Amino acid sequence: MAQNRVYTYYLNAKMENVPKEKAVIVGKGRKLDTTYLVQYYRLTDNQLLWLEQFKDSTLEILHGDRVVYHPNRKVEEKGHFDNNRLNGIRMKWDSTGNLIDSGYYKEDRLLFGIQKRQNTKRKKRQIE
Repeated sequence: MAQNRVYTYYLNAKMENVPKEKAVIVGKGRKLDTTYLVQYYRLTDNQLLWLEQFKDSTLEILHGDRVVYHPNRKVEEKGHFDNNRLNGIRMKWDSTGNLIDSGYYKEDRLLFGIQKRQNTKRKKRQIE
């Protein structure tokens, strides 16, 4: 049985390819059936930051799912891309797991969306 090759990408804070010694993020990629899945980890603590799917190992064309995580490891955002264009449902959550934004996209254009707004004004207490 052949093993999947793991592709490794070393990145700085600006997401530029750099030598391993200068990297703050490491991307670990592997081929799935029709796409390449890359998972990005912070080098200091190996925490998963986000994952994306691409057409090939050059990572130039987003093609598949993209999931971003909050520092507490809860999902922050999920979306799907076809040839670098956002397609389908995109959702965002706050760090406690509450859905705060969602929308339906076709070729990067928002067709329908719902955004949850929290009322930050507090009622003044009446003292009698």
